[in-house]
Amino acid sequence: MEIGSIYEMDPAKVPSKTGLPEKSFSFKQIEKYGKKHAAFTMSGRSAIALALRSLVRNRSGIAKKCLLPAYMCDTVFFPFQREGWEICFYHLNKKLEADEEELRRLIGLERPGLLFIHAYYGVDTWKPMRSLLKEWKKEGLCIMEDVTQSYYLEGVGAEADYVVGSLRKWYPIPDGGFVAADESICQKEIVSEEGFTEKRIEFLTEKWNYLHGEGSPEEKKGMKDRFLRKNREMEEWLDRYEGVGKISEEALGILAGIDEEACGEQRKKNYRYLYEKLKNKTRFWPVLPEADGAAPLYLAVYAREREELQSFLTAHDIYAPVLWPVGRKNESCLTEEEKYIYGHMLALPMDQRYGREEMEREAMVLEEYENRKTNRKQMTGIRADANEEAGMGHIMRCITIAKQLRKLGQEVLFFTADHYGCGLLEQAGMEYRCLETFWKDMEGETDRLREELIRAGCGNLLVDSYHVTRKYFDKIRDLCKIIYIDDCFEDIYPVDMVINYNAYHVRFPYEEAYRGRARLLLGTEYMPLREEFQEGGRGADSLAWKKPEEEEPRLQEKYEVLVSSGGGDTCDALYGILSGLGGEEALRGILFHVVVGRFHPNKRKLEKLAAENKNIKLHDHVDNMAELMGRCDMAVSAAGTMLFELCAMRVPTVFFVCADNQQYDSEFFGQEERMVFAGDIRQGREDCLERIYQGLKMLIGDREMRDRMKEALGRVTDGCGAARIATQIATQSALQIVSQAEPYTESAVAVITARGGSKRIPGKNKKEFLGKPIICYSIEAALASGLFEEVMVSTDDEEIAKIARSAGASVPFMRSEATANDYATTDDVLLEVLEEYERRGRTFRYMACIYPTAPFVTAEKLKAAFRLLAEEEASGVMPVVRFSFPPQRGMAVRNGRLEYCQPENAMKRSQDLEPMYHDCGQFYFYDVKKYRACRGNLEDGYVPFPVPETEVQDIDHMTDWKLAEIKYGMMQERE
Repeated sequence: MEIGSIYEMDPAKVPSKTGLPEKSFSFKQIEKYGKKHAAFTMSGRSAIALALRSLVRNRSGIAKKCLLPAYMCDTVFFPFQREGWEICFYHLNKKLEADEEELRRLIGLERPGLLFIHAYYGVDTWKPMRSLLKEWKKEGLCIMEDVTQSYYLEGVGAEADYVVGSLRKWYPIPDGGFVAADESICQKEIVSEEGFTEKRIEFLTEKWNYLHGEGSPEEKKGMKDRFLRKNREMEEWLDRYEGVGKISEEALGILAGIDEEACGEQRKKNYRYLYEKLKNKTRFWPVLPEADGAAPLYLAVYAREREELQSFLTAHDIYAPVLWPVGRKNESCLTEEEKYIYGHMLALPMDQRYGREEMEREAMVLEEYENRKTNRKQMTGIRADANEEAGMGHIMRCITIAKQLRKLGQEVLFFTADHYGCGLLEQAGMEYRCLETFWKDMEGETDRLREELIRAGCGNLLVDSYHVTRKYFDKIRDLCKIIYIDDCFEDIYPVDMVINYNAYHVRFPYEEAYRGRARLLLGTEYMPLREEFQEGGRGADSLAWKKPEEEEPRLQEKYEVLVSSGGGDTCDALYGILSGLGGEEALRGILFHVVVGRFHPNKRKLEKLAAENKNIKLHDHVDNMAELMGRCDMAVSAAGTMLFELCAMRVPTVFFVCADNQQYDSEFFGQEERMVFAGDIRQGREDCLERIYQGLKMLIGDREMRDRMKEALGRVTDGCGAARIATQIATQSALQIVSQAEPYTESAVAVITARGGSKRIPGKNKKEFLGKPIICYSIEAALASGLFEEVMVSTDDEEIAKIARSAGASVPFMRSEATANDYATTDDVLLEVLEEYERRGRTFRYMACIYPTAPFVTAEKLKAAFRLLAEEEASGVMPVVRFSFPPQRGMAVRNGRLEYCQPENAMKRSQDLEPMYHDCGQFYFYDVKKYRACRGNLEDGYVPFPVPETEVQDIDHMTDWKLAEIKYGMMQERE
């Protein structure tokens, strides 16, 4: 059962357009405002427009200037703009209260004709200033009050000249809003919009069918997609609508049958119950104090991590909207408190559709979220710097990893030595604390860093600096797990995880040096490229704005070349390259796009050079490097991360070295015709520059070479390295927490066996199951369990490997030919995986084998089975399901006739026969030492882990596939 979102409409209760009595219509909740006149409109927006037109007609000399609260839905601005009103904003604090002094100042300064106020979320936030409203009203200021969020609130509206609100937010009607006023209302302005009503009824009744009707999960998903799409379309239509729409007869008919009092009472009950459950929460809390008898539109909360909480609720079919996104009209004038409101407000559903059962479920989900956040140390600290000497690379790659950590529900806090990199962090929306220390003296900052780590509650610390020492790590390692990005292997550090994403990591003896004491993330699959370089937008040729290659060689004038030398460009390479172009006749027609880093020491010199040469274009603060790379035919770049970005975009490149940590790049990128190496610009500058020019000429003259180079570059990285790193860090956090709660948990690996071949259902392991590749369900369950140090996929199929990595799993090696054929057993595959890990210096205490076509596997089942394995000290655990019919009474066809296989059981009652079970074919858990000792043939057998029949389905044919989708939908509904 879903909770929240737009109202559904029972098709059986939609009144006919004919047969409705023509009579005046009123509601007690509107009558309580005590106004002489009322009019019903199509929407709240139309209600405001009608009120404004009526106001201008009733007060012909009124100044068309309005004071609006800065916290407001942007759709409210539209009627004012279309009716020609000038908008000024007054500000609110976090309690959604206006400031009397500011209002007095604005009224005196702006001389507005109208003050627009809002009673927020069922609480009279204007109560302290109601007397002022009366005072300003006497002075000629018109007061308009919007009660859309507080329709049932008593004691509001009396001071207002016009009361407006939306009814369709409160009841299951296709349209509806209202205006109430003592002044006359221009009823003639209202026009009928039957088309809008018909479309609204169509998709609101479709939502009813989705929630209460029959249909397969696939059909249900189609219904949901349609009504959500149609709802967006109609809201966009309302945004463009410039008239004043009339409430429909269908809406009036439905409203006539609604018991307002009963609806209000149910809302009050839901509000009281849910509010009580929100008390003493630390990750979210009510925006406003509890109000007796409140029956608001929503119960509003502030959430520390709003998007994360909203996603968590959505995953449990609870839809809490954000009220509201910042509008274009007010975004530039918000105070810090208003930015907080817009950034942290979430509206919890609690309307009259739901009773105690639904509110209990919503409260339980909120409680679970609170427990997860408060019981686990999920804060990851990141220590990195950016400045003129260090450049921006360290902090930029850390920002990329931080964004992926946030997607996994981790909090992230940066620590910097000084303020040089703070602008980058603010631009990326990252929280940070400045240590006020010298960035090269890492040991000197440890006391201050310890204080900050303790205060923030960091469970992990990612460190990215070349100036660390063993002593530095020793001083902080007792506080948290430490992850170190190590480019140079200058020492063996006391850390928990080491990352070297460079191709040259093979030059260093990481496996021998750390001997299992630290988790090692090695190789280009962990290259943390920014999201713009990830697969999906990967490859210059795949971009829509990329110029197509003509069949014939292009003229030189059309070539565009990217030139970069890192953030600091300490060797002044850019100027050297560009200033020498005048002597290269073959390169004069090329347009050079030059990336100038934030800390470039010779920016003015480059600007002067560009001013003198039309074929040089400087780019400062590039927002989308992938787009710039995508438009270029070739590149010249210093070694480092930029080369991997160029690989992701498949841009043929000439590169050079200008720093010690780049010295090994030439060995990798210079091989297999990946790139052209021009040498070390620090050693023989003129020779290096000459090789750069010659390399460009060679690429221009050899199209086939460029094509081969693009293919080679595309094989280097898929751009998903940051997601893999974040998954490993998040998994480490989960392992730490599980080990605190369940001491038996030691190093464990999940092996998902996914061969590429499948005869009965081609591509079965990667085929979409209810919207995503079926293997993703197994990967997500394993990751969500938090049990595994490594979640890996054993496959011989590159496409499966790609899907697995994108879903957060590891594919550290491909399956061998010996285990990729039709005759290899699961045990053959598992033993091969364990042996290969051992060769790489890694061993595990426990192992789970999870099949790739097992969508019924959940994190909860894995944790329960794991607990059973440890408590029983068993060799293995197997999920099993009971036969629905006693197999002892099975029959066989012999000589064309049915015969009982066991005639002695033919007349026995089912309850007298021993229950029998069969393998679910979903997953297995093993004690690795015991498993390897018998090579999979467990001497003491498996401990059974019973699973309901409704959550088991072999998938050998498409009929099985459809049955599995139906059963999966049933399982999701129960959860």
